[in-house]
Amino acid sequence: MVATRAVVELTTASAGDLSWRNLGPHRIRDLSGWTEVYQLHGPRPRAALPSLTTLDTGLPPLAAITMLDAFDTLGRVDTLNEADADLLLRSFSEIFAEQFTRVSGEFLHFFGDGCLAIFADPDAALAFSRTVRAQVQRLDMQMRAGIYLGRVRFGLGGPYGRAVGNAYKLMRECPPNKIMLSAAAAAVLGRSHDLVVAPSL
Repeated sequence: MVATRAVVELTTASAGDLSWRNLGPHRIRDLSGWTEVYQLHGPRPRAALPSLTTLDTGLPPLAAITMLDAFDTLGRVDTLNEADADLLLRSFSEIFAEQFTRVSGEFLHFFGDGCLAIFADPDAALAFSRTVRAQVQRLDMQMRAGIYLGRVRFGLGGPYGRAVGNAYKLMRECPPNKIMLSAAAAAVLGRSHDLVVAPSL
């Protein structure tokens, strides 16, 4: 038997010799994004269970991995009192969450003044990056972003691997208020005045 985290949280942590084993995040039809999936285990060996079939079993799905980061936040925070600094940092997460929901992303993780977002549709990744940038500019801040097309791998801690690292590199090398694309992302998304294509990724 398998169940989502919501079901597991409604049951007792363990009942007798039964327990839930975390199978990690999976994409399930009719549910948006990735969902934690658990399998019920008991003490006696059973016949081998069939492998879990979800939208991303086998090779991980190709996705647009997007990293965004506000530029020079520490310099700005140093000029503010504590309450205003807290308000600014909270504003970032509110902007990320609102725009991510608006474009129906697959996965979102905050880190301070930035985020990692994953989209099945590269156009949604670009729309998200542009809208977030516009919102952050209203805070009198600059934003940089990187979009990399690659295979997403998930562990218990979330997405990992070369594609995530490459999205981070793109973001770090991106000039302020621009969006840096990998060559594959540029081939899909085209070119524009606000886009920079990385020469090596």
